[in-house]
Amino acid sequence: MYHYKVVLDVYGGEFTVGSISTPTYEYWTQRGLETLQTHLTLDDIPDVPTEHQLHPWFDRDDLIHTNGVEFKGINQIAVIDVSTDQEMFMSSLDQDSITDNAWVINDQPHDVSDNHVVMTCTSWEKGSWEYELIETKEPFDQSKLEFFVYHIDGTFVVDHLKYDSEEITCIDGNSRGTGFDVWFD
Repeated sequence: MYHYKVVLDVYGGEFTVGSISTPTYEYWTQRGLETLQTHLTLDDIPDVPTEHQLHPWFDRDDLIHTNGVEFKGINQIAVIDVSTDQEMFMSSLDQDSITDNAWVINDQPHDVSDNHVVMTCTSWEKGSWEYELIETKEPFDQSKLEFFVYHIDGTFVVDHLKYDSEEITCIDGNSRGTGFDVWFD
């Protein structure tokens, strides 16, 4: 039996996409984006009415919640044989062999009611994301590796992988925050 560790790095983050009421959107538009960012991350903005409370940002995820690397060439994948610590496969994420095996999970617009607005929050990070071990009877075959990504406002984010049709999810990450963004659609 072969065991392989999969690591993706370097730039990505945690992404949430959720719907908020139009009155809450209007409230925060009047207060300003910087004030909203402070409220979402620190919850230290005084006198926010209960109906407009959005803290913590990572709970605003009724449409999408994912954590992973951006699916672009600056980032890479490494597949390592656990028993020998030998790197079996290394590639940037923009290679044809990778992009030809990538699938967008959300190819339809968000379905929100007329009295709601879509809010996207992103904690940008730099680091690595480690996935569940691949267990196989055969040596690693890169053609059996598939990438499943979310498309979030022009950014493609790796959500999970599949190897030989078995789902592989992220189990560990080593990253540090580099920024936070919030925007409305």
